[in-house]
Amino acid sequence: MSNLLIISLVFGMISATFVTLGFTYESYNVFKSKSSETLSGGSLGLQIVAATSGAICAGINIFNSGIDNVPFLITNISILLNLIALTVMKYKYTI
Repeated sequence: MSNLLIISLVFGMISATFVTLGFTYESYNVFKSKSSETLSGGSLGLQIVAATSGAICAGINIFNSGIDNVPFLITNISILLNLIALTVMKYKYTI
């Protein structure tokens, strides 16, 4: 493995970690406050489509070229899971 690939994977995993933490924090705040007023259904839907497309793209790229896109796949899957949780909470906590 080349040094640039290792550096790329490290920065990719750092990015994946912070993006995951950011979305998880938002999901936790919605769950804790039991309020989903700030969540837009259209925005959540568009983000779900974007995260799904990104995960599929990363999966195909991993299949074709190796582990270079693993952080991208992890990031998009974690975003997708958090968005699904936010969508469920949006409809659960809507009064």
